[in-house]
Amino acid sequence: MVKLVEKSVYPQIEASIEKMLSEKPPFILLHQVKEIIDKEVDSRLQKECQITLTQFRALAFLYHRMLRGERVQLSELADILRVTKGNVTGLIDRLRAQNYVRRVRDKGDRRRIFVEITPEGLEKLKSAIPHFQNFMQNLMTTIFTKEEMMQFHKLLKKFNEKLPSALAEIKEHKTEQH
Repeated sequence: MVKLVEKSVYPQIEASIEKMLSEKPPFILLHQVKEIIDKEVDSRLQKECQITLTQFRALAFLYHRMLRGERVQLSELADILRVTKGNVTGLIDRLRAQNYVRRVRDKGDRRRIFVEITPEGLEKLKSAIPHFQNFMQNLMTTIFTKEEMMQFHKLLKKFNEKLPSALAEIKEHKTEQH
């Protein structure tokens, strides 16, 4: 049985949690926005293109790597999509059943398996891209003015560019404390 802790025992923690939940700091807002958009895009892609958002992202990544002449292993695709290796195996099985991807064994090491987009997969991706782009464009222009959109883009770009060094700095600072 869980024993309830009286509020007065941890007033600072209680206040911090209350503030976080009532004010919704940027990290919570970012997560909420991503979740809402992902859910809507997934629903629209399934309805209009018979493909999930995760399948769309997988095909887009495979196509991008194909253009660069690079091959993709299942484990790398799992990392990029932020899913487990088991989930990516199921994803690839479903895409393969529709002939959108194929598995190719490495000639030098038969244990290594690569995933490649097929011509049918490329056609599916090309047909889905306009749906994705139109939805995102309509969403952004409905929410933001042109000036706000430019500022939002500028801030997101800055956040994205500085994130790796900021994370490294935080990690380094934490290491110094211990």
